Amino acid sequence: MSQMIMKQIFFFFALFCMLLTASCKRSSTIQELPFAQDSVGNQVLVITHSDSSFAQADFYIHTPVGWQLDRSADAFVGKMGVGKMREGDARTPLGYLGILSAFGILPNPGTHIPYIDVTPTMVGVDCEGEYYNQIVDTAIVKVAVTGENMHALAPEYHYGLTTTYNQACEPGLGSCVFIHCKGNKSYTGGCVALDEAFMKHILQVCDTTLTVYIQ
Repeated sequence: MSQMIMKQIFFFFALFCMLLTASCKRSSTIQELPFAQDSVGNQVLVITHSDSSFAQADFYIHTPVGWQLDRSADAFVGKMGVGKMREGDARTPLGYLGILSAFGILPNPGTHIPYIDVTPTMVGVDCEGEYYNQIVDTAIVKVAVTGENMHALAPEYHYGLTTTYNQACEPGLGSCVFIHCKGNKSYTGGCVALDEAFMKHILQVCDTTLTVYIQ
């Protein structure tokens, strides 16, 4: 085989690889998301329920050329699936959720979202009263409350996000629906659980315009 033919083969192979790479990059960018655009900010975490407590998490960031798929992975939702209606039903709510704050047992990883350092005296309140559906520090709030001892829930609460679910704090509607890290169970009590590296990445690149869409 002549040297010229070898050069031509090499050229066309290199061109093919370049086109394939470009195609792969384009495939991760879409112009529109498959739901209402005016309900999301510049970042959106899409949770697609599949079966039981299993789901797919797709994290998109809006760019000048469209929505860029930044990262995808499997996720866990409530033990009973989705469609939350009340406290304790072990379901994750459907639809749009906004973000209020970030939190974590581990130090702030550099997020632009207001960060709550979880201490041993912090509780995610699930009992009726003035602190229902809030994170309170029982060392400061001198009122008897019940709920999750957040500091004891590691690695689930190494990093997390509070959401706007039941922002009016209506008793019985459901409390402390968070986006947080996975633990040793393949389900949650009604939150969304992601791999810790995924959760940390979201905190590092997002701000409070992040929207969560659960379908």
